[in-house]
Amino acid sequence: MKNGLLLLALLVCQLLPAQEVEAIRQMEVANSHEQVLRKRQNGLMGYQGSNTGKWYIPAEYEQLSDPYSDQIIAKKGGKYGLLNRLGQVQVPFEYERLVLPPSTVEYSASGHRKPAARRVEWLLAKKQAGWGAVNAQGKTVRTFDFEEASWINDSLVLWTRANWFRLEGPDEQVIWEESVEGWSWVNEEAFPKPLLWRIQQKGKTGILNHRGKWIVPGAEHQVRWCYGGMLCLAEGVLQTIYSYEGELLFPPQLATTHYLGADLALVVRDNKLGQSGVLHKSGRLVLPYEYAECHLVREQDGFLSSQLLITRRLKEPAYSLHNLEGKQLTPALYKEDVAWHADFYLVLAPLVAGGWHLLDVQGQRLSDTLFSNLSFSGRVVVAELEDKKALFNSKGEAITEFKFHSIRGFTNPNVQADWERRFQLPYDQHLVAEGWYGDSGPVYITEEGKEYFFKNLKQ
Repeated sequence: MKNGLLLLALLVCQLLPAQEVEAIRQMEVANSHEQVLRKRQNGLMGYQGSNTGKWYIPAEYEQLSDPYSDQIIAKKGGKYGLLNRLGQVQVPFEYERLVLPPSTVEYSASGHRKPAARRVEWLLAKKQAGWGAVNAQGKTVRTFDFEEASWINDSLVLWTRANWFRLEGPDEQVIWEESVEGWSWVNEEAFPKPLLWRIQQKGKTGILNHRGKWIVPGAEHQVRWCYGGMLCLAEGVLQTIYSYEGELLFPPQLATTHYLGADLALVVRDNKLGQSGVLHKSGRLVLPYEYAECHLVREQDGFLSSQLLITRRLKEPAYSLHNLEGKQLTPALYKEDVAWHADFYLVLAPLVAGGWHLLDVQGQRLSDTLFSNLSFSGRVVVAELEDKKALFNSKGEAITEFKFHSIRGFTNPNVQADWERRFQLPYDQHLVAEGWYGDSGPVYITEEGKEYFFKNLKQ
């Protein structure tokens, strides 16, 4: 009997269509209060209601994009077309590619995609003959005679074929169009932000910006770097910095330049003397050429901070903190190599003479205590004093006493862990760290400093 039931269950499973849910791909449908999820059934895709099982878009497509406003790019029979949220075909399935403007893919604060607020007017499309464009009703608005086409932003398109280069703006306005000997991206990694192109004409190379304006027409030069709205060019031993708009920010000089981040560039005007300064993309000199070193303070995970500069003046052994406007926030007291910044805006700064300061991003000390060590762990600061550890919160306030020999902070204290739910802790008692002292065993600590002993939790 049991074998018969098992055989029947296996037979039913074989007859039922296989479904694979992509839960993060949701679609909002008017007058529907259920989740509408993209699902795969028998190898094909559609959008189905999670409660009613209703197929809002039937599972008959090889590919389905996320819903962009009211449009969904779909693939059927090896060709691409455009659907609306009701599954009605707006652009027929006769294209090898369909490409929407960049802003149709938007991201929420948590990093997840969200629908765009506006409708798409037209799309780049590819047929065997080449690239062209169709509007949202499927009507051809650009003939298919280009080799390549790329969105630069919502209103700019770059068209190319053979040696022909065409930059087209809003309302079909041609910003720049000429025959060229060759072209290439200067800063493709910045896409879809304003771009620069290296154009070769009559044996010379120039830099063209996204508005069709020459930054450097027909000059012999080498691109050293291109970030944050600034372009560094070199002609022999001389270096020059331009803005993306073509404004001269740093005249040709014998210098070394680097992009720091946060729209700032480091300029070493004299390599022998080590005279360094910091230049803003507006052309304003943030720090004069009086420094031996200038860096952005790094966050704990190694990414650059956008809050502070740490600098060392010429002939000085220690470092001080500056804000991005060039204002000095602290005296020259600190070691540069181990100063850290956290996403909750605290700075851990070790003194050259020994010990650590806990600072805010204005350079103000948050504690009068001179700590023997400081470190970030999860969302808390672990402070050490005479071989004992304590916790400090994101405001620099002490959460615990100095009594722990080991502490581990939790990355996301606002999400209850499985063991929190299992031991039925109060909902508002989110745990921020786990620590040990004496023979206590694991001690779980809330953001208010309340302790839960694991041996008690088990009871």
